[in-house]
Amino acid sequence: MKTLCYQCEPWRFAICRAAGIACPAVYFSPLAPARLRDVPMIERLPAGWARVRVRQCGLCASDVQLMRLRLSPAVAPAAMAAQASTPVTLGHELAGTVEAVEQAGRAGPALLVGQRVISRSGGFRNCFNLNVEPCAQCRAGEYARCQRQGEPAPAHEPCRSGGFAPTYFEHSANLIPIPDSLTDDEAVLAEPLACALRAVLTLSERGLNKVLVVGAGIQGLGAIHWLHCLRPEAEVTCLARYPYQAELARNLGAGHVLTGEITVEQLAQQLGTGFWRAFGRNELLMHGFDAVIDAVGKPDSLEKAMRWTRPGGTVIVLGVHLFRGRIDYTPVWFREIGLRGVLAHGMEQFEGANIPTLQLTLQLLAGRGRLPVPLVTHRLPLSRYVEAVRLMEKKRTSRAVRVVLTPD
Repeated sequence: MKTLCYQCEPWRFAICRAAGIACPAVYFSPLAPARLRDVPMIERLPAGWARVRVRQCGLCASDVQLMRLRLSPAVAPAAMAAQASTPVTLGHELAGTVEAVEQAGRAGPALLVGQRVISRSGGFRNCFNLNVEPCAQCRAGEYARCQRQGEPAPAHEPCRSGGFAPTYFEHSANLIPIPDSLTDDEAVLAEPLACALRAVLTLSERGLNKVLVVGAGIQGLGAIHWLHCLRPEAEVTCLARYPYQAELARNLGAGHVLTGEITVEQLAQQLGTGFWRAFGRNELLMHGFDAVIDAVGKPDSLEKAMRWTRPGGTVIVLGVHLFRGRIDYTPVWFREIGLRGVLAHGMEQFEGANIPTLQLTLQLLAGRGRLPVPLVTHRLPLSRYVEAVRLMEKKRTSRAVRVVLTPD
């Protein structure tokens, strides 16, 4: 079957990074790590596995970073990349329909042929799709923290499955039914919105009066939406790059939206506080935000986020940046700021119950957390994935929020 396959051998990385400076088109050439190619089907489903017909799959910013090789081999996640030459199919924000399922070995309710489902594996292997005894993290429902991440593909998985393909193969424990009341566009957003929900639920409910969200991509907009739904007492300020993002942020519940180059004077005025400025524009808000959710995650945004947080406040790193960076982390000890990262989803404590983040996201999207505005802005067939990437990279003119790809 034809899939958007990713295979980043060292020689491909070196050639494309060198040539890409002068000729960016190399990232979409036959030399590129990501390219459409035929991969073998899994002929026989292992016990507990399912075959899913993909309906559509969202193009994530991390997918674009991988395709464009916007990453450094020196970052911590790359330490698990010993199998980088193993081909994988990209795409983890998928919605599909179960075509076949081998029920043996599955705990809990059985999947039904014809059910619409999303995947919780998030592009990572865990103990379930490795077909091994669950580690402590997987037993606790924290599959994104699986202690076996980075292990080689098992024999039953010739190419790690992803949603940029006609068919998706997954252990049925990693598949979650979609409520009938949700559309495919709402369902395909559940994975990125679950990451944003986890970031919001990480924040303490006590003393959460003023929150800053840095960035208005899908993660930042999702954080604003969940803050509005679940923490309505919080006054939310958003830093948006483009005017259309600012409009969406307001529609999703942001009380204040700032665009363009943001100054410490603007934030101080917004908060009704003062600021310090010393040599070299060394700036610090006197009493900053109770919490800052950094949905950009670059060194510059993270350093500012820590300087814009009040003493004893919290910074959540929600954005993904795949390069090593140098930042001033002194606010962590100088102002006792809590610094927490959020990668994906797992288990949450919500209203007195333990519930998986993705399941909770689907429930909220079908009820009190229904999105007031559509966030899927473009839909293209898989064969036009290059155009989809360019839409994501030219947001100023494309006004893209989430681009989805459908099988040809």
